[in-house]
Amino acid sequence: MKIAKAVDLSYLESAKKEVDCPICSSKEFEIFSQGMSRGGIDLAYAICKTCSHIYLKYRPTADSYDRFYSSGDYRKLTGDDENTKALYDNQDAFKKRYSHGERLYNEYLKGRLGKEDIVFDFGCGDGAWLYGLNQMTGCKIDGNEPSLEDVQFIKDKMGVDIFHGLIEDQKDQIIGKYKGKVKLAIISGSLQHMLDPRLCLEIAHEILEDDGYLYVCNKNIFEHYLSVKSPFPRPFSDLRTVDHPHYFHEESYRYMLEGSGFNILNFSNDSKIRAVHMEVFAQKRRKVAGVAPKGDYAQVVAGIRSMEKKVVFYRSFVARLIRGVKRLVKTL
Repeated sequence: MKIAKAVDLSYLESAKKEVDCPICSSKEFEIFSQGMSRGGIDLAYAICKTCSHIYLKYRPTADSYDRFYSSGDYRKLTGDDENTKALYDNQDAFKKRYSHGERLYNEYLKGRLGKEDIVFDFGCGDGAWLYGLNQMTGCKIDGNEPSLEDVQFIKDKMGVDIFHGLIEDQKDQIIGKYKGKVKLAIISGSLQHMLDPRLCLEIAHEILEDDGYLYVCNKNIFEHYLSVKSPFPRPFSDLRTVDHPHYFHEESYRYMLEGSGFNILNFSNDSKIRAVHMEVFAQKRRKVAGVAPKGDYAQVVAGIRSMEKKVVFYRSFVARLIRGVKRLVKTL
């Protein structure tokens, strides 16, 4: 596991404000997890009683988040800062990263993406997915990313000046440049970091061609965090972290995408492209009003509590087993 570094995030703690559900705007909620998080910030997660989306109820401001990502504090908190720097000199490491883009092409985009098409990646990080797709097809690439280090890396590596900053601040610029012109929009592993994931999907809808495609990929809280089948199962209290203002599950994910004007072509809880991730491959359609929420918030909370008990038991059992093996080894 990556080792986080000590970082002062007090500026995030002092800049929190209350928000309504960012997916359906409902004011009806239930706080179901509150306490100290990674980085030493007191966080309260709510579940929306209307659409069952899980989100930070008291969230740092956009300006403080902009500082968090641009300054490199996010990389330090997650232990990713050394990994990012290593990409500059380690071609094998970068090749492993851009293989995601190659797999995306092989899984969904053969016959759909060509040389004249534009791909836009929201929260593209080091741009590896874009690089892989460009190498496969010669497509034109662009994206947005709040990390200055990654923006510079993409410019040096690929010769592309992507949009820098939070997606919420760049709506008008992105739509102004690409309205109706993009063939594929990618939002991989970044939607849980965004302040307003519904806004990101609406921007994607605006910039896509009428027959354009969307690929979205995030972890499912049930399948990939709370399940004892996960590589690192943990209770929700261990998931509290300021860089994740949202957690997703299948019902809220489908509702969010369909309500934003997308027809889901393929859904998987176990992606072939990015391991142990929930993914959707969808196509733009005309927005339809009145898409009904799919999840029952009480059932979602009950499911989380039930799986947490299993995780706690599993971890205690495994811990006892490890201690037993160590004692056995010492006696041999």
